[in-house]
Amino acid sequence: MLKLSNRGHRRATSLWIAFVLFLLGLNGALALIVVRFVVWQPAAAQQTPTITSTATPQPQHTAVARLPTTTRRPTRTPRPRATPIPTRVGQSLIATPAIDPPPCTATTGFVTDEIFQSRISGNAQPYIVYLPPCYDSTSVRYPTLYLIHGASYDETHWESLGVFKAMDAGIQARRWLPAIIVLPDGDEDLFTNTSGGPGSYEAQFVQELVPIIDGVFRTDPRPQMRAIGGISRGGVWSLEIAFHNPSIFGIVGGHSACLNLNEAPPELDPLKMVDLPTLKTQRIWLDTGDADGCRAGVDELHDALSNAGVTHEYRLWPGGHEDAVWAAHIEDDLAFYTQSWPKSQ
Repeated sequence: MLKLSNRGHRRATSLWIAFVLFLLGLNGALALIVVRFVVWQPAAAQQTPTITSTATPQPQHTAVARLPTTTRRPTRTPRPRATPIPTRVGQSLIATPAIDPPPCTATTGFVTDEIFQSRISGNAQPYIVYLPPCYDSTSVRYPTLYLIHGASYDETHWESLGVFKAMDAGIQARRWLPAIIVLPDGDEDLFTNTSGGPGSYEAQFVQELVPIIDGVFRTDPRPQMRAIGGISRGGVWSLEIAFHNPSIFGIVGGHSACLNLNEAPPELDPLKMVDLPTLKTQRIWLDTGDADGCRAGVDELHDALSNAGVTHEYRLWPGGHEDAVWAAHIEDDLAFYTQSWPKSQ
């Protein structure tokens, strides 16, 4: 009995040990499952997280136009009118104004803003007209001077340089003949992006502006009584227009004409037109500053005209490509344009 009891006890003990080990094994498995669930699953989830983020706002950039050194087409205040717009009369027989005109108490000319509708550009084109003192008290036709502005300016450019005041002073001092002055505005596209010929600024000028001026005002239409001049890009235009149209313009001036920046075909490039025989019938003036960025083109035309035997006048002023230089020599310009106009009837 004692043996059986010890054997039974050992058996029972073994069963309890096995049971305990079973429970331990079961708990270990459960522990592993819990550990895997609690620890490993989040770790695994972190490998491919779902990220929700808001993109950092980017700054809004507003395009800003590069400002030119001068402002084109500034807002203008209409000029005060001291007298009504002059009465326009029909053309009379050609008679030039005398250096000793009928008694006239006016000492300044009349300035008027005008506009014409251009068929070529499709736009309304402004221009300014200066009429000499006592224009309405005579019946004669006057010489006409057309002056073209620079590329970054408008029709007021020459007026701001003092051309009307200088013309008034010269008339009063009997230095030159009274004349009509026309300051046209250049259509921005035609003025900058064409070089001459059909559909260009030249066509607008010759086919539209000049006939309008001749039809409205008492002008002397002979080429020797019609002059054209321009500054910078306007100087290139004045030379090209006059060289191409000698039957319209007998006098031409180029002031700081940027011929070295001009991109035109040979038939429209004043530098390549110097062999035209009609240039020898025209009066030509060139000037530039000694520090002018466009001097190279002016010098080149000066040399080309000299080599072609074309008589012309050339002046080199101190200064650069600037209003101060052009304003300082307004009287020189007017003296040239008017010097061949008759001083008496």
